[in-house]
Amino acid sequence: MFQICIVDDEDISLNQLKEILLKFFKEKSIQVDIFSFNNPVNFIDKFIPNKYDIIFLDISMPQINGIDVGKKIREKDISTTIIFTTSLIQYALSGYEVNAFDYLLKPINYSSLALTLQRWLKLQNNNDNSITIKYKNSFIKLDIISILYIEVIDHKLIIHTKNEDYSLRDSLDNYIDKLKNYNFSLCNRCYLVNLRYVTKIDEGIAYLGKIGLVISRAKKKAFIEQLNNYLSLGGGL
Repeated sequence: MFQICIVDDEDISLNQLKEILLKFFKEKSIQVDIFSFNNPVNFIDKFIPNKYDIIFLDISMPQINGIDVGKKIREKDISTTIIFTTSLIQYALSGYEVNAFDYLLKPINYSSLALTLQRWLKLQNNNDNSITIKYKNSFIKLDIISILYIEVIDHKLIIHTKNEDYSLRDSLDNYIDKLKNYNFSLCNRCYLVNLRYVTKIDEGIAYLGKIGLVISRAKKKAFIEQLNNYLSLGGGL
């Protein structure tokens, strides 16, 4: 099931888009939950990172425009898909500032929306096993297989990969959710480990080659069970 959100101060446009979305996904036999906000400030106040798969943002709104709403989203969530809706084509290029997937000109019709959603669904189905991170004001795509472990230290998140370390301002919980289907496990509350690279466990230490990470008592049972399950399914380097 996909979670979709519409932010538009015009109730008529909001409801029309909602109806088209429901029609499209019904024809695809895909379940969706659609949330809507006609007040962008209210949306920002209630925004939860990683909740929505797609956010449709009207650009021309009072109090705060859609581009600025998109920037606020990206401060907390770099992976959700943003699609702008606008009556003015000159605003379209502004979408690149927040890594927008597409823009749709109002009034939105079924055909144009369907083309955009079909492209988006194709990307989801391809599942290129990567995540996008915001690092030093740029968006970088990381191959999940390249991630050794993720560490929390001094209120910062450090993603350790085979080739480089990336220091971010983000929460570990976000990455626990993003990587839940990719054989990552917590060995303590500060380390999220890619089980693919665990070479041994010795005296409460999980070794990734020469790197040793302490396994806490609270996480030991679950961590070892998840590692054993991974290995029993043929996992390994």
